Amino acid sequence: MGPNLPLFTICFLLSIPDISIGRKPKEPEIISTPTTLQLQKGKKAVFECAVENLGDRHIVWRRGYDVLATESIVLSPDPRIAVHTDRTTFYLTIENIHNQDIGQYVCQISTTSGSSNLVSVEHSLDILVPARILSNTDQTYLTIQEGEEALLQCQVTGNPHPTVIWTKEGSGHQLPGVQCDGGHCVQITGVQKSDGGAYKCTASNGVGESHSASIYLTVQYKPRIEQDHGSKNYVLQNRELTLECIIESEPAPTVAWYKDLTKLTTGQKVNFKKTGSSYKLILKERPPMVFGNYSCQAENLLGESRKFFEVHGRPFGAQFTANHASYHKQRFELSWSVESSVPILEYRLLYRRLAKASQVGKYEGEDWTNVIIPGTDQDSISNSKTMSWDLEGLKEESNYEAIVQARNMYGWSEPSSMFSFNTSIPITKQGGVTYSLNWSLGDGQSGQGQTYLSTLLLLLATLLALYQ
Repeated sequence: MGPNLPLFTICFLLSIPDISIGRKPKEPEIISTPTTLQLQKGKKAVFECAVENLGDRHIVWRRGYDVLATESIVLSPDPRIAVHTDRTTFYLTIENIHNQDIGQYVCQISTTSGSSNLVSVEHSLDILVPARILSNTDQTYLTIQEGEEALLQCQVTGNPHPTVIWTKEGSGHQLPGVQCDGGHCVQITGVQKSDGGAYKCTASNGVGESHSASIYLTVQYKPRIEQDHGSKNYVLQNRELTLECIIESEPAPTVAWYKDLTKLTTGQKVNFKKTGSSYKLILKERPPMVFGNYSCQAENLLGESRKFFEVHGRPFGAQFTANHASYHKQRFELSWSVESSVPILEYRLLYRRLAKASQVGKYEGEDWTNVIIPGTDQDSISNSKTMSWDLEGLKEESNYEAIVQARNMYGWSEPSSMFSFNTSIPITKQGGVTYSLNWSLGDGQSGQGQTYLSTLLLLLATLLALYQ
């Protein structure tokens, strides 16, 4: 067994520092990489600083020139800040972060005592903010006159910057928006009545829920009165008569009714009624005193419009009700109806045959035939009058056209629309033979009167010869 070393010799050897000749001590090194934390407001931010060869050095957490902590000691007065260590990794935490915490956070170590040489890692904190629309309310109102330009603005905030989508309620499609000084805008040039309505601005950035606000666009325009095609003004015996104007207007119109040039007011025989956009004049005057020219006038700050009525007792609405084709070769039954509050005195029926012209598909009319037809004593309580008339002596396989008018005690109606009809094609039986006997006088004229006797005598002579 080898010699035993004295105890004091072992202690002396253990006390000798581990010094390698020509070798320097290792400098501290931070192995964490810079990171950027993107967190929502109210969350907790945690920054990491992993170190090697720290030795007797100390790490320092700072933000700008403000020292927040050193290793496990917090120097900041902010109670939300804390530090803790996991062996060689140091952590800085900030609870309940808010916008004022956005910035850079540095972990640093001095490499040589008394020296300004430092190693560090810099982390960043960015607060994610949900998209918001800057408005006192979720509803904004904008009024524009027709023909002008409308600029719909939507100011938004959020981090990251929000995406904005514009839609018009009821349209079902997205509107093109542009960046503008007021934020995000939709521009409408030459505004029309149909552009009015609610426009929705929706902002989103992937943080939290999207945010929407509506802009209600009101388009002002002068009154517009719905116009009827053709007059249907007549008087019902022993009943009241109602004239109606359907008016669209923004702002709401002032409506007045006139008879000729006289403004009407509410009275025993005149009344007014409004329901939505419907404005009615109710007349209880008896004919013929009620007859005349009436009008409704609608006016607002942008202008005025009028609609005119002629109140009369003449028939109206004459129209044919027959089929356009006939099964007869030389006759056609026409039928028609007309509205009248009193009996029809007579009808005027005009018809003519259409002859083919030189151009293909073109027809030229012959002279009109005018037929005056007496009216019938139909019940005057019923306003709908019907009539039919049988036209005879027409030509086979021909096209005709007709119009009709009606007259009562107050005058003639307007002519009806043109009615076209045709006679049928003659039908020839198979196997049959049709003979045509034309008797004429020597001068080439058709035999009339006395030629009939000559014809009969000739036929009798022929029969006698056959039986002999």
